Amino acid sequence: MAANHRFSVSALQAAEAGVNDMLDAVLAFNYSPGGALFCDDLSASLSGSGFTGGPSEYAASGDISGGGLSKEYKALMLCAESGHVIGYSRGVVLDADDEEISARRVRVEMVPPGYDAFRSMLSDESVIVNGASTIVGNVHSNGDLSLLIKDKGNIDIQSAGAITASGTADVDGVSGGDTSDCETAICSVSGVAEIDVPSAQSYIDLIVAEYLVVDEGVLSYKTGADSYIKILDQESDGSCSADGLSEPTDFLPNEDIDDLNHVKVMDKNFIYYCPGDLSTGGDINGVTVMAAGNIVHDGSSDIISEDSADTLFVSGANIEFNGKNNVKTYAAFWAEGEFIQNGHSEIYGSIITGGSITINGSFYYEGVDSGLLYKPVSGHLEGWVELENPSDEDNLSAGEA
Repeated sequence: MAANHRFSVSALQAAEAGVNDMLDAVLAFNYSPGGALFCDDLSASLSGSGFTGGPSEYAASGDISGGGLSKEYKALMLCAESGHVIGYSRGVVLDADDEEISARRVRVEMVPPGYDAFRSMLSDESVIVNGASTIVGNVHSNGDLSLLIKDKGNIDIQSAGAITASGTADVDGVSGGDTSDCETAICSVSGVAEIDVPSAQSYIDLIVAEYLVVDEGVLSYKTGADSYIKILDQESDGSCSADGLSEPTDFLPNEDIDDLNHVKVMDKNFIYYCPGDLSTGGDINGVTVMAAGNIVHDGSSDIISEDSADTLFVSGANIEFNGKNNVKTYAAFWAEGEFIQNGHSEIYGSIITGGSITINGSFYYEGVDSGLLYKPVSGHLEGWVELENPSDEDNLSAGEA
């Protein structure tokens, strides 16, 4: 039994060597702003790395010494639709006849240098979650973070992601958090480095300058701009209300990407713009809703898209989201100020704020890529899991289709 354990551990060590090769190859990619991304051309990105193949899968193999055992690995890399790199590494221990004694296989997800989509809750100030909440994804606060379990009813908070704060992370009333490898229900860490938070106001200013003319406080369209943006009707105080927003039937997205400080924004949505405070209701799907002031979303409406979180709310002030039972919201929320949630909400997307994030009431959150907001990254290992079936060297990605 001791020998079997030794062989198994050694096979995992061999698989880890393959992971190191893949990570080295990905992190060696030199991204230039405005240039090609890693997954745009795998052959060029992996040139000189030792990985060969094509057109969509590239493999490498090797052996490692030590422990008086013959250990080998084979690694395979391919690109996911998200632009992340999925890797598989299979390590084996061989006997004197080159027959496998033990094999183990791991799957990793890597983010190449360049840009990566926001799919998290990120606040430049504090994050406060009051009440029953389930969070599937990452949460970070550049200030303090507090997830509280109230002393009443069956209030529960669960997380399947990393919870971090540059100040103090106070989770379930335990200050300081769990410094283990995030294997518990809630993993939280205090005192981490701050994360740059993109400015919603900067994006609003960019859109207004690109599409609109402001003359003595009166807005009008630049030539052809009304194909991409609509100025909502306003009250005397500049406020607006809108129901049932969707893209026009003849809308053709320009697919341009705007580079801002700490963020890229894909301009593929039709934009509805209010120069003051905005109240929304009705079904909203696949558009960008933008206001210079506050946005208040009525809980009686749905923001729905089962395919992706392709609705974007951008506020130069605060966003208040009033939830409703049995309504799923697929959207990204981006506020210069605060994000406040009331009632029961299910949100699939991202929440990014220059102010605080305050969650009141029952809340389910799952980080989902909107395909609209991207942050610069230097590249890193996103995740690692061992696969139960070690498969064989000719089927490294078996069971993953």
